Amino acid sequence: MSRKEKKAKKVKKTIVDSYDESSRDLTDHQAHRDVVYALPSKMSQTMQCYFVQMKRYTRQRVMVLSSVLLILMPVIYYAIKGIYILEWLLPTSAVTNIAIAGILSFMPILIVLLSCIACGSILSQEFNERTAFLSLPLPMSRSSFYMGKFLAAFTLVGGIVAAAYGIAMLLTMTGTDRTYTWDLFRSLMVSLCFVFFCCSTTYMLSTKLKRGSTMLPFILLFIVLPLIAEIVPVFFKMDVISKILGYLPCFGAEVALNMLGYTNVVISFNGIFSNIVHGLIDFSVGGNPIIMSIVCILSGALFLFLGYYVVKRRDV
Repeated sequence: MSRKEKKAKKVKKTIVDSYDESSRDLTDHQAHRDVVYALPSKMSQTMQCYFVQMKRYTRQRVMVLSSVLLILMPVIYYAIKGIYILEWLLPTSAVTNIAIAGILSFMPILIVLLSCIACGSILSQEFNERTAFLSLPLPMSRSSFYMGKFLAAFTLVGGIVAAAYGIAMLLTMTGTDRTYTWDLFRSLMVSLCFVFFCCSTTYMLSTKLKRGSTMLPFILLFIVLPLIAEIVPVFFKMDVISKILGYLPCFGAEVALNMLGYTNVVISFNGIFSNIVHGLIDFSVGGNPIIMSIVCILSGALFLFLGYYVVKRRDV
């Protein structure tokens, strides 16, 4: 027998048939036969972008800042209660709502600040870091990309506001005996509507700014709009204009606090400016929470649509 015949014989003996007869019994679904593959729904795309953005927030300063503020709430509360000369900052009342309003007097500035930090550079950061150029060419619509990130920002800021209400309630219920739950719930809803307006406005501005900004939307929402509402009635001297401007969405947080029954110390531009020009300008924010909530929602939806229009027309 020649050398070639021996080698061929040896190779032939090592051949093993690995065909599995059991594979014939698999169903079409198990064998991936006749399976139609399609793009995920827009809801699925939106939720995927939402969870990715929420994960990114855990590594950003807004999460650290909000956690520190919530932790400091009871510390500051008991510190003020323990210092005699500072006790006037907190109301002494048997009603839980009034006590909560005293603790949450910083909410007008806090909501605007957190909204600007969470949404001020959220989109510009995506384009500057080139991550948007990797996400949008994937099977993901621009509307899902846009809304997923906004919902993450709104959830973050809204959750912080709800947590602040809860902490304030826990701090005050031990020293009060009456709680008007419905008024407290309505105040929270107005505050969340104000959060929606602030996040939408800041988010829209982030679509127009190449590098993003926190100070620009903060100055616009906290100073410019309230200042216009304060000054315009002085020139026109018409009560109707003053009442209309009192329902500008920038006053949403103040309306929410007014519903709780305490307005002595409110850290807002309107409260500070009114104390400076006391008696010279007669201006007051709107008193109907339903109208204020509707104005905040409609204004926020308009700015959200304008921002989406900008993103939709942007070249990627």
